[in-house]
Amino acid sequence: MAYLYPVFAADDVAPPYVATVQQALTAARLAPVVSSGYRAYLADMVRDNPAFQGFPMAAEQTWVLVIGRVE
Repeated sequence: MAYLYPVFAADDVAPPYVATVQQALTAARLAPVVSSGYRAYLADMVRDNPAFQGFPMAAEQTWVLVIGRVE
């Protein structure tokens, strides 16, 4: 069983502390994948498909870490 550790930055340019999160996960021997522009991506996906199930972000939220199992 494997796990995914995506880090979604809300804006196109992630704040510097998102790199710190990535470094911490890497130091823990995890393999994070960082993507930026998630807020716009989520808005586009929900506009095109209202049933889309993404990870909602609060207005002031700048990033989200998702931990998911892959079978």
